[in-house]
Amino acid sequence: MWVRGAGDDMRGAALVQTASRGGVAAAPTILALAAILALYWPTLRSLIATWASSETYSHCFLIPLISLWLAWRVRSEVAATRTEPSYIAALGLAWMSAMWMLSRHAGIQLGEHLALVGSLPLVIWAIHGRELVRVLMFPLAYLLFMVPFGDVLIPQLMRLTADMTVGLLRLSGVATYREGMLFIVPSGVFEVAKACSGLRYLIASAALGTLYAYLTYRSSTRRLIFIAFALLVPLAANGLRAYLIVLIASVSGMRLAVGVDHFIYGWIFFGLVLGLMFWVGLRFREHIEAASAATIRYRADSRRSSYIAAAAAVLMAGWGPAAVWIAPASHPVGVVEPLNLPSVPGWEGPAAGSGYWSPFFPGARQAVVSYWGATLVHVFAAAERPQGGSEFFSDGNRLDENVFWNEIAKDRIAAVGPSSVLETTIFGDGRPMLIWAWYVIGDQTGTSEVGARLAQLRSLFGAERHPIGFVAVAVPLGTDREVARGQMESFVADAGPNISRAVSMPDSLRP
Repeated sequence: MWVRGAGDDMRGAALVQTASRGGVAAAPTILALAAILALYWPTLRSLIATWASSETYSHCFLIPLISLWLAWRVRSEVAATRTEPSYIAALGLAWMSAMWMLSRHAGIQLGEHLALVGSLPLVIWAIHGRELVRVLMFPLAYLLFMVPFGDVLIPQLMRLTADMTVGLLRLSGVATYREGMLFIVPSGVFEVAKACSGLRYLIASAALGTLYAYLTYRSSTRRLIFIAFALLVPLAANGLRAYLIVLIASVSGMRLAVGVDHFIYGWIFFGLVLGLMFWVGLRFREHIEAASAATIRYRADSRRSSYIAAAAAVLMAGWGPAAVWIAPASHPVGVVEPLNLPSVPGWEGPAAGSGYWSPFFPGARQAVVSYWGATLVHVFAAAERPQGGSEFFSDGNRLDENVFWNEIAKDRIAAVGPSSVLETTIFGDGRPMLIWAWYVIGDQTGTSEVGARLAQLRSLFGAERHPIGFVAVAVPLGTDREVARGQMESFVADAGPNISRAVSMPDSLRP
């Protein structure tokens, strides 16, 4: 931002004279950006849908406007910066296009979103060169806050919130019993749900704190320190908020800080914490000096070269979407076929699902719910064709289809059948269940969704393609968890390999 005093007339005149020789070529930039947004339209649509459907990311609508405002603040320096097309950046766009194509095939929306948003600064770099990108470094980097990347942190944030809440309650002398994400105090039962993880506070604080650091400080060290401060404060504040809500509810006999009050108190508390954080940051602010005219470089760009660079950028960015359009994944949309599971010696079944418990995998092409034996071992199995490009890995996937089921504990443990399983305890209608789950691709099993996505991606380019599958086995959980684990271990040892093989080798899912 240019600031001139009474004694800066000559410097200002020189600046105006320099900028008057022409502005940065806007037309090719606008055309290239519009073309790339059109090429990635399915991803842009899903990005906007995520912003609109999630309170955590609703602020993302403001990020492009903030970035444009930040660029407008340095418009004089932009107009006076030497520009020159960069074909290295065009190669970067080709790499982003490849990342988008692979993410599209593997159903990794985060990869698609990153490829789209990461392509935008590369377009500026490709058309105008690194000198202009250096001037617009922060406005362009700030666009990364458009990407909804925080959901993967929810389980860890929930666990941290529960740990802090229970710890503070016990320090306060409140008798507390904890079972996973549920904890019981004398006045009632509380749960750390996904909405209580503090992710929305963390994301909002990170975006605001980063912007505040850029506008308030000059040195990179102070900026990084304040950004770290803006990340740590909401983590501690969310644990304190949850503790205070439970304490108020407990003291008031469950009359206050429950229902709507729960969220109102949360946002009021978060607003006070943000205000305090910015007040502390303001005490260490630095004077931002105006840029010196001596640092201005004269432009030497060509309108023709800008259009050529813009065309090259669109071509490099467009080959991935073009490849997906030419050879799309083929599978009937919305058709879920039955998946036949083999019988297991020594176990009665499989029998038709009891309707008591059923996971939800809307992207699966084959799925089955069945139960085995007198102890009602429930099995859910789902599979998808190996071509990819589906929503098998979807944010809507749940281990419990009915809303009255609550997840109270999750952990990875060793098992007899697969190499490891993801153990989850859910509680609903007064009947808790223990679940062991794992992914299957080919002859490999694992508990990591990211690992399963990558394995499916490798399969897409391998000699033999395998369907991707998911298996969940559940047993009723009584008073003794080890007894339930023993039942589960016995069944998984006998049936796990056969079930995994049936999921990974169904003939109807072959290409």
